[in-house]
Amino acid sequence: MNTADFTDPLTIQSQLSCNFIPLSTITPLLGGFSNFTFRAHLSQSSPLVENAATVIIKHSEPYSALHRDISLDPLRCYYEHETLTSCPPAVTFAGLIIKTPTAYYYDNGHSIIVIADAGKESLDLKTLLSHSSFSLKTNLIGHGLGRFLRSLHTWGGTPELRKELAGTKAGPFWTWLNYGRLLETINKFPSVLSPYKETFVEVVSAPDMDESEKTLIHGDFWSANILVSPEQDVITVVDWEMARLAHVWQDVGQMCADLFLPYQFYKKMEGVQVMDGLLTGYGEVSGEVARRIVVHFGVSLVVWPCRVGTWGGEEDVKRCAQVGAEFIDRAWKRDWKWIKGSVLREVVKEEWIND
Repeated sequence: MNTADFTDPLTIQSQLSCNFIPLSTITPLLGGFSNFTFRAHLSQSSPLVENAATVIIKHSEPYSALHRDISLDPLRCYYEHETLTSCPPAVTFAGLIIKTPTAYYYDNGHSIIVIADAGKESLDLKTLLSHSSFSLKTNLIGHGLGRFLRSLHTWGGTPELRKELAGTKAGPFWTWLNYGRLLETINKFPSVLSPYKETFVEVVSAPDMDESEKTLIHGDFWSANILVSPEQDVITVVDWEMARLAHVWQDVGQMCADLFLPYQFYKKMEGVQVMDGLLTGYGEVSGEVARRIVVHFGVSLVVWPCRVGTWGGEEDVKRCAQVGAEFIDRAWKRDWKWIKGSVLREVVKEEWIND
């Protein structure tokens, strides 16, 4: 029976040095919710990792790295590896390259994946949007991300990948994280959310969209998983362990809500500008997909800020939840005119307004 502790970086270093490639140092990277993540320096140059000096290593346990009381699928590193080894080539737009990291190695027996390092100088988009000292090419970054996401969703995965991802448990977990906690959030802010209870119940109990419309999605598409190079000419989309077959509105709605939060709490416009570019770059969607994008945008504003504890005081979070609830209600009732006047105007076609 294997009793080695693979959450210990020295155990990881020993395992990979003996079975894949020698590592000189290994350092834990903090902040990841799902996996134990490390940056390692190589002892020598090797074509196995494209002669890179450093690599990123991820290890999955049957629980969250950040909250060990939360059970997770221990195969998530496997699903990430399968996705990264199948993904189509990078997308290029106006000199900007948007790509996925190369997967170099997977240790099936110990749930370890080794992938390319985007570099210590690269910063995640969440950090960049949180600091006024950075001058961001907001529309370019947004448009590029939109094109990348549309390309991913249109491609949809190889038959082999789709078969592999049919076994992932990421979908039910994601649904619980968002819609499974929507109704209980009313109890946190009853004065502003109770009027929307009927709509919330309808949203939570609504049947899923057509199974045939499911495609490959990233599954955790938010600003912390977007790494931007110092020159803002390369974007690397990371953390694919939640990749699954699902509906496109999940990726689009989640990212839009995340980009909106700096404006909601701090009146910083850069995230909204990235969102405008994202929706333009992604392109047209059907009325039902647009409706679900807006609903999920609202659900994210209701469910998440009151639980992560990093956005503001209780009154600020309550106002955010109220804003999210109105987006849910307006979208569920197909109030396209109201949505056209909101930050999500790009998802609305003019002909829907008078239907």
